[in-house]
Amino acid sequence: MISKNLLKQRFCSASSTYNKHAVIQSKMAVELVEIANCILPLKSKNILELGCGTGLLTTEILKIFSPANYYINDIVPDIQEYITPITTHYKNTDFNYIFGDIEYLNFPDNQNIIWSGATIQWVQDLETFFMKMNRLLTNNGYLALSTFGPDNYKEIKSITTQGIEYLSMPELLKKAMPWFEVIKAKETTEELLFNSPVEVLKHMRLTGVNAISESSWTKRDLNKFCKSYENFMQNNKYILTYNPYYIVLKKKETF
Repeated sequence: MISKNLLKQRFCSASSTYNKHAVIQSKMAVELVEIANCILPLKSKNILELGCGTGLLTTEILKIFSPANYYINDIVPDIQEYITPITTHYKNTDFNYIFGDIEYLNFPDNQNIIWSGATIQWVQDLETFFMKMNRLLTNNGYLALSTFGPDNYKEIKSITTQGIEYLSMPELLKKAMPWFEVIKAKETTEELLFNSPVEVLKHMRLTGVNAISESSWTKRDLNKFCKSYENFMQNNKYILTYNPYYIVLKKKETF
């Protein structure tokens, strides 16, 4: 089971380096908004963003969408210092911060759109999550999200046998479909190349995504990891795979 406290600590420590190193997450924010732009209403009363992080998705949303009220959530309260400079330029929107774990918080209802960028892979009870999101949305409301599939960090999982158990696209959509109609679902694969396995580990640390295990490595562990990573090389570079999902869901009316 993922430690939410460890997750909070790792993302908090990586907040100052995240934007520089989270190249895939940045690309995902742009892609999700481009996909949703063709589907969602551009003007709405209420928008909720889950897991805002340092504001990569927030920035892209506000370039196109103009809500009266924007509710911003993250598990790390200190993240507000990165979001405030983004929101300052939008005088016609009222911004409200709601910090804490999305699985346990009570959010304002009557949301027109809920956004979640690379966040729900940390949710432990997805069935309850999708039910909760359905109830927060107005009729004809949308949930637009990005997350990751089973090939995400496959090199790391192969070597360490540790990692998140990502769902396949059909498995994930099955959990959503009692509460949502699937409007768009897209899966891609991205590869980053590094000069050494140590650089791979540094990349993970600087983006805060190494929140899987609290155990420390010995020098022997590190050497073993570096040796094993030689199985994942391309033109003398070390591969790290990302497996992004982009999903737009429309609320099903419940009675």
